[in-house]
Amino acid sequence: MRTKKTKFTDEELVSAVGSNARISSEKLAKKLKVSPTTIRRRLKSAMRKDIMRTFAVVDPDKAGLTVQTVLGINLSRENIESVINALENRSEIKWLAAVTGEYDIIARAAFSSIDQLSAFLEHELSNIKGINNCESFVCLDIPKGRFIVLD
Repeated sequence: MRTKKTKFTDEELVSAVGSNARISSEKLAKKLKVSPTTIRRRLKSAMRKDIMRTFAVVDPDKAGLTVQTVLGINLSRENIESVINALENRSEIKWLAAVTGEYDIIARAAFSSIDQLSAFLEHELSNIKGINNCESFVCLDIPKGRFIVLD
């Protein structure tokens, strides 16, 4: 067991659970060299403090969402909140962030086909007031972070 001087961190706990959320507290305790009771207490605390949440994630390929795309979006500054709200409500958008740099917003979107992506860009995204320009990047391979949360 660890001594008090070498306490494990919430980051270690989250990392260990993140690689296998179904791991038992006993196996997790062995991995982190603490007692299963400590693991259960810390997990409960992390959940209560919103440090960590549990939910199902989906492999997009197996769910039929074979076209993964990153969108770089430029917009009018006065419309940033309304554009973010509009994008948040789109089921195709799986991740969204206001950013610094060349784009104002970066989004990750998932589609079942190139035709669906094309229709989204031409008929949906282009109709959102305040978007000046959008550049799309079709992901050829996603070696890390390929799982997504479905709405």
